[in-house]
Amino acid sequence: MVLQELTSLSRDAADGRAEIRLPTALIDHCGGQAVLFLPARTIGDALDGLVAAHPALRRHLFADTGGLRGYVNVFLNEDELRTLPAGLSERVQEGDVIMVVPSIAGG
Repeated sequence: MVLQELTSLSRDAADGRAEIRLPTALIDHCGGQAVLFLPARTIGDALDGLVAAHPALRRHLFADTGGLRGYVNVFLNEDELRTLPAGLSERVQEGDVIMVVPSIAGG
C-alpha cells in the first residue's frame, strides 16, 4: 500500500503542478486570486484548467476561434510561449511558473 502511494506521488509530480500568476487586471475574474496552483502536463492543460475553474477568464484569454488572443502573452518561467518549440504543448514540470501578461497599449 505504501509503495503504491509513493508511486502515485511520483507520477503526480511527473505530471506537474503549475503555478499560474495573473496580473491585477484579471484577478477579479478568479475570485481575487493572483496565484493559482493547477495540475497540468502542458501549458495548454494549465490554461484549460484555469478557464474551466474560472470561466469568466475565457473571453479575456481566448478568441472565439479557440486560440490565445494576440495581446495575451504567456510565459513559462522566463520563456515567452511563442518562443517555445512545443508552444501550448510544452511540458510543465513541478515548480514551473506560468505567467499570463496581457499587453497594454495606449498613450
